[in-house]
Amino acid sequence: MISLDSTMRSNVTVGPPIDLHVYRRDELRIRRQRRFSERDPDLIAIQDQWEQTLRGAIQALPKVRFDGES
Repeated sequence: MISLDSTMRSNVTVGPPIDLHVYRRDELRIRRQRRFSERDPDLIAIQDQWEQTLRGAIQALPKVRFDGES
């Protein structure tokens, strides 16, 4: 889901609906499935949380020092 969110942000041709299928290892039978629409509250919550987490991670990165700066 996180990878898809990043892809959707960088490529406008990718977007909902998103189909999620869960398989068990060594099985080809779908155990669980879910379709996320554009306004799905769970998808929106995942996107919002991921954006907040990314912003926090970026702010926590050390500043880049350039040559000649102390």
